Amino acid sequence: MSRAQVQFWDDALAKLVQTDEWKKELEKFDMANVYKASGDTARHWKAEYDEAKAVLTELGLAK
Repeated sequence: MSRAQVQFWDDALAKLVQTDEWKKELEKFDMANVYKASGDTARHWKAEYDEAKAVLTELGLAK
């Protein structure tokens, strides 16, 4: 996606997760609001990848 498209969805989803309707749905299913914008999500998955790779490398299962 282009930067403009990513920004569009970041903005739209950030607004969505603030709505009462969204909060009611979360409560209905006993869920937490853990929305992260695209940049935060990318950093999160990079950290997860780095941690998993370090463990697998230590075990000799990855280079």
